[in-house]
Amino acid sequence: PEPRPALPETLEMPEGLSAEAVTMGRGWVGVVASGADGAVFLIFDATTGALRQRVPVNAGDSAP
Repeated sequence: PEPRPALPETLEMPEGLSAEAVTMGRGWVGVVASGADGAVFLIFDATTGALRQRVPVNAGDSAP
């Protein structure tokens, strides 16, 4: 069987953001989060839980 994705003990969300959805890949955990400035996609290291990347999400600008 395929190994299960690694998960960190905890993920610390940046202040002011609330998680809305979670997905996992090899070596990372992705969290869609929202706050006063809108939505972001946060990419965390699956082993350490460290925040690797923060990507703004422009949900209102999607294709027709």
